[in-house]
Amino acid sequence: MLISEVAPRVDDEYDSHFEFSLNGISSRTSSMAEDSLEAAMTAYANANSGLLPKTTEELGAYLQQPLDPTRVQKFLADVPSNVTTLEQLKAKR
Repeated sequence: MLISEVAPRVDDEYDSHFEFSLNGISSRTSSMAEDSLEAAMTAYANANSGLLPKTTEELGAYLQQPLDPTRVQKFLADVPSNVTTLEQLKAKR
């Protein structure tokens, strides 16, 4: 890596990270809420034989911080209906 960002976060919700190397540029954008939802989904799947949560209540029990239930429902709605396990979800991404 030739150049990598080390500056603190300016926006508490969204963040972007850029790295520059001899072989190219790498970037990643993230949202604290999305990161929290993904971590909760993984924790739920690990505790439930790999199955994904289907309701906000199921996922909500695994969130480290409270989130608006509408946001949680939208996150769950983005999972294709034929995907039922974390393994299948990872294969789609």
